[in-house]
Amino acid sequence: MKLALRDGEKTVANTTVSNDPDGHEQLLRWLQEQGAGSEKTDVCMEASGDSEKAIARRLYEEDYRAGARVQGESRSTRQAN
Repeated sequence: MKLALRDGEKTVANTTVSNDPDGHEQLLRWLQEQGAGSEKTDVCMEASGDSEKAIARRLYEEDYRAGARVQGESRSTRQAN
């Protein structure tokens, strides 16, 4: 997964992680290293065949607000099963 950390319209950092449990943990460490803790960071993902659900669940477990963008609409992945 390609990731960009943005502050408003400005991209402040980029990284790439795998979409598996190890990559999810790597993402959480990277967010913390960037000072992007759950208390002040919203995560938005492009929805693509439900591949975003596992990472959204992991982010939710760490109290991040996570959502996915689907064809011009936003949907919360907090209710994702």
